[in-house]
Amino acid sequence: MSFSSLRIMAGIVVWGVVFLATLSIGQVRANWGHGICGPWGCGSSLQALVACHLSWLVVLAPLASIIQSKIPESFTRFLGATLIAFGLVGIVGMIAYELFTWWPSATELQRRYLWQRLGFSIVTQIDLPMIESIITGCLIYVQTGNRRIRLRDYFPGVSKLVACDAGSVSRRPS
Repeated sequence: MSFSSLRIMAGIVVWGVVFLATLSIGQVRANWGHGICGPWGCGSSLQALVACHLSWLVVLAPLASIIQSKIPESFTRFLGATLIAFGLVGIVGMIAYELFTWWPSATELQRRYLWQRLGFSIVTQIDLPMIESIITGCLIYVQTGNRRIRLRDYFPGVSKLVACDAGSVSRRPS
């Protein structure tokens, strides 16, 4: 066996151990609070929620790193923008869904907690890695060293320049 084969196998074993460790957080018997509950709804235990979100990061981050090392830098920036866009579109979709389904049936007391309900819905959504996609997309930008996203390079006709500098987003005219 070559050194690179051993390195790949060791990486897979370490990844598997870390993945199982993040999943096992959900079974920790500790008092982390009684979960996420309030007039906006009730969710699962905090341990289970942390385990699911960390597991998504353990899946996405290495994949993004591997893909980033194998593709050209210009496409890497596009991959980062796509991951960020996926996360943002998912969050906007989740907000729209809540406004169209939860809001009409909510009582006056519950409506006072609209922002908590929206945050609750986004944080407890573990089927799609929206938050993790945004984090991974921003990490890709930090790793590439070029922190400017030129939307007009990917979408002709867009004339604004969006700068993503380690998590902060600002708009400047072009």
